[in-house]
Amino acid sequence: PEGAPAPVEIKEVVRVLQRMRERCANPHHRVEQTHWVEPATGRVWKTRQWAGPVVGHVVVEILRPLD
Repeated sequence: PEGAPAPVEIKEVVRVLQRMRERCANPHHRVEQTHWVEPATGRVWKTRQWAGPVVGHVVVEILRPLD
């Protein structure tokens, strides 16, 4: 976890989420993924991930859980 949980707005809904960073590396490349997680449930509501040099970063926001 990085810092205290903080409000994050996703499509006009504010949730208090914990930012977490994941560092991935191989001998040729390093990337950092960022996830915003609901502390009580562990559910990821938002994530920023590296999709490659052509696409760059992709941000995914969960509007409504599937379960």
